[in-house]
Amino acid sequence: MSASPSPSPTKGHVGLQGDEAELARMGYKQELRRELGLMQNFGVSFSIISVITGIPSLFLYGLNTGGPAVMVWGWVVVSCATMLVGLAMAEVCSAHPTSGGPYFWAAMLSRKENAALASWITGWFNLLGQVAVTTGIRCA
Repeated sequence: MSASPSPSPTKGHVGLQGDEAELARMGYKQELRRELGLMQNFGVSFSIISVITGIPSLFLYGLNTGGPAVMVWGWVVVSCATMLVGLAMAEVCSAHPTSGGPYFWAAMLSRKENAALASWITGWFNLLGQVAVTTGIRCA
């Protein structure tokens, strides 16, 4: 009994278009369901950012300790830094468009012997960041 050769990832994917075709070319099958519409995506993002609870609590602290000039320039600097991080993550996502997000990207971008550690550290930093954001918004 001989082993059958594995199929080429580029063959047999003629009818696929867009992201599905690109994933098939890389040897992956699209498994991430894209069911959120514009309003659902906005609702999830808006609730995570917590604009309504964050503005009164955190802006009052900033205005009392730094003043309006610090708040304005702080907003500009932090917005630019956040945009740079977002653009870097978008670049990685466009190169590796699979589910798993930052944990999978950390494993893909690190050496094989460090992949599990990189994913673990990424997960813990993500958790600590979420806890810090929630604490800053709720306790300020």
